Amino acid sequence: MSQFTVDRENAPSVEEILAALNGDDIVEFEFDDYALYVEYSEEGNAFIGWIDTYNEENYYFDNGSGNTEMVELKINACPEERMMCYDAEALKEIVLYFCETGEMNPKYNWIEEPIEE
Repeated sequence: MSQFTVDRENAPSVEEILAALNGDDIVEFEFDDYALYVEYSEEGNAFIGWIDTYNEENYYFDNGSGNTEMVELKINACPEERMMCYDAEALKEIVLYFCETGEMNPKYNWIEEPIEE
């Protein structure tokens, strides 16, 4: 698992961020009270989650397929296929946007799910 803490004064370089997106098991980026998790399937596709830990909000990338079948990941299982990102460029845009702002990239659709306690 790779983990990065991101802030405006001490952010990892774009090269470091992109190097982390190499299909390893899990990559985690933290920015203030927000986190972005990327977990890979064997095929190198990504399950992406954005979490606001302060407000207990949880969102997942939505590929628009509507498919709710489970997908095996390298470590866990993705709850639904519609939450998988199959486009490496989209993944890069999402991660770089998060590392710059701490927010979900508004260019993409997100599925809200409550955090279970």
